[in-house]
Amino acid sequence: MECSVIPDARGTVNGESFDSTSRKSLRHIMNSFESVTERSILSIVGAGGKTSLLFYLAEVLPWNCLVTTTTKVGRNQISSADRIVSFSEFLATPDHFSGDKIVWVSPAPEQDYPKVKGFDPAQFSEFVEAARKIRMPILVEADGAHRLHLKAPAENEPVVPAESDHILDVVGLDVIGLAIGEGTVHRLSQFLRITGCREGDIIDESVICRAILHPQGGFKNAPQGCCKIAVLNQADTAERIKHAENISNYLLKHGVDEVWITSLDPETDKNKRGIIKELKK
Repeated sequence: MECSVIPDARGTVNGESFDSTSRKSLRHIMNSFESVTERSILSIVGAGGKTSLLFYLAEVLPWNCLVTTTTKVGRNQISSADRIVSFSEFLATPDHFSGDKIVWVSPAPEQDYPKVKGFDPAQFSEFVEAARKIRMPILVEADGAHRLHLKAPAENEPVVPAESDHILDVVGLDVIGLAIGEGTVHRLSQFLRITGCREGDIIDESVICRAILHPQGGFKNAPQGCCKIAVLNQADTAERIKHAENISNYLLKHGVDEVWITSLDPETDKNKRGIIKELKK
């Protein structure tokens, strides 16, 4: 099993600075992204930091990136993008937007609704074709969780595009030690069914592993052959990091390709967010 420490958003490793404009040097040290290319489609599912992960990856990947959703996201959640454009606008002149680091594209982001609606499958396929012409990877928020940090998918979830070559399932580690209930778990009835738990049971490492690994769990609807990455977020204390390492060891033995242990709290200093550890089979 491999383990590496990944740069934060400043492009530093163990306090040593790297030139963020030098794609070659940054790419060389970012081992967790070695399978990602400028043609990649990364779909982010789960609960407990999807949007934070979406924009973190868009910042640190060594290409300008397109970000979007196949569900709905709050309008305030997309404000971190350098450019927000409609799909029709992007499709007309994709080259015009290739110079921005983070470009949000969705069918109608200009409409004055609290939630921004995402792509349907046919539109998304057109989007992929256009993105590949300008060599920009696409990062997709493909699930919803109503701001809770643990979930199971409903029948129509997650909305993972067929073109995805990576699927990243996020779990918030702050739920460990809490009781399973409506206030801690999104889609409670589905969660109880796939984990075999009862409402009121305490969430521990084994509960999280079951939620991730069940066929109707974290990697549901993953396209065949895509890279499966579990993202154990909110590893903000030594105790949570230890829980994450234990969970990682189990997941890697049971079909998960990689595990990232992360701290991506949007309320903390931007320079302190990032991937703490990355583990592979």
